[in-house]
Amino acid sequence: MSMTEESGEARLRRRRLAFWRFSLLGGAIAVVAALGLAHLANAAATGTASVVLTLLAIALGVSAYTWFSVAYFRRVDELDLVDNLWASHFATTALAIGYPAWLLLERAGLAPQAQASSMWMATFGALLIAYAIRKFINR
Repeated sequence: MSMTEESGEARLRRRRLAFWRFSLLGGAIAVVAALGLAHLANAAATGTASVVLTLLAIALGVSAYTWFSVAYFRRVDELDLVDNLWASHFATTALAIGYPAWLLLERAGLAPQAQASSMWMATFGALLIAYAIRKFINR
């Protein structure tokens, strides 16, 4: 190996750093976009923003998310992909079991009416917990 060639460890470190920068930038953009969409939805509900503008903003958000997802899966390595798929499977399973259970409890009068936002937060929480277990505890 010549002095100008980068070692395998250095290439991996550089690649991982670029991947995490890309992911953090995407996450920051998503947070700003979500806050903007929430503000725009409230403005549309009060009549100060047009419904067409809100729908265009949603379409732009879906397009940006799709682009980021494709770019992400082109950059992610196989081990991280397995962790992501495992966490996604766990979250989907939690939703598939949790929602019917909540509905049964609701119909029996033992739980309040199921709320979409609560189900979304529980599913996302299950995803984060499963990812953390897979990534940090199982290694």
